Amino acid sequence: MTSRFDWITQGRTVGPDPKCDVDLLPGGPFGVVPSLGSLCPGWVLAIPRKPLLSISQLPADERVAFLKACGAVASSLSGFNPSAHYFEHGPSKRKSVVGCGVDQAHLHIVPTPHKLLEFVLTDRSVGWTEVDRVDPWATVRPDSEYYLIATSTTAYVGTPAEPESQYFRKQLAALSGIPNKWNYREWPHYEHIERTVDCFAIERAREAA
Repeated sequence: MTSRFDWITQGRTVGPDPKCDVDLLPGGPFGVVPSLGSLCPGWVLAIPRKPLLSISQLPADERVAFLKACGAVASSLSGFNPSAHYFEHGPSKRKSVVGCGVDQAHLHIVPTPHKLLEFVLTDRSVGWTEVDRVDPWATVRPDSEYYLIATSTTAYVGTPAEPESQYFRKQLAALSGIPNKWNYREWPHYEHIERTVDCFAIERAREAA
C-alpha cells in the first residue's frame, strides 16, 4: 500500500513538501504532522507509524493508548485554543472518497473555538451514534466507512448516507465563515502551518532547557 504519508511509515522525518511534511515529534510513538489546508493554526495530524487505512484497524489497546497520547499533543497546542476537537474520516478501502486521497490512517487534532461537534450533529445526512470516549472505534465494523469526532469528554461515530471527501473540513470552513476554502489542495493555508511548526519548536526548546 502506498500513500501520501509513506515517509512517516518508513521512518523518515521529512516528506515531499518541506513546508508541511515534517514530523514535529520525531521518535515518538506516532507521527505528528501539520495539516495541509489548516483552517486554523495548531491543526495537526496524528499518524500511526504502520501502514493502515483507518485508526479502527489498530488493536484495541493501541487505539486507547493512541487517543490518550493525542490528548497530550492537544495540551501542547492549548495556546491556540484551550480545547481541541479530534476527528477522522475512516475509509474501508483504498481510493475511497471518504479517505480524502490519503490512504493512510490519521487523526486530526484541531484546537478550534468553534463548536464543531454540536454543528455536525445537526446534519441529518449522517447517522450519528454516541460511543465510548476511551475507545470510540470499538463498535466500528471492519467493512464500514465512518466519520468519527470527539472532544475531551465525548465521542460520536457517524455513518454517512452519501460519503464525501473532506467532510469535517467543509463543516469547519462553514463555521469559520469561509465556506469555499475547505479543500486542502486549493487552500493550503501555509501561514497557519508556520505558526504550528513554530509552536512545536518553542516546546522542544523549552524541554531542552
